[in-house]
Amino acid sequence: MIDVKNLIKDFMLNKKQRKEMGDKYKDTKILRAVDDISFECQPGRIFGLLGPNGAGKTTTLRMIATMLKPT
Repeated sequence: MIDVKNLIKDFMLNKKQRKEMGDKYKDTKILRAVDDISFECQPGRIFGLLGPNGAGKTTTLRMIATMLKPT
């Protein structure tokens, strides 16, 4: 069973990254990629993680696989 509770991941943005991301992020130093995700997967069930581009799906899977440390 996989049980995920309150998963959060923040990334620090440097000046170059903020400039490349445009005016919306020009004063932002921290970007929250994953914000308070919780779910449970029962054994033997098929589970899908769906969402638009940039929604944090890959970041979430990397944290579950321990490739990234949650914030």
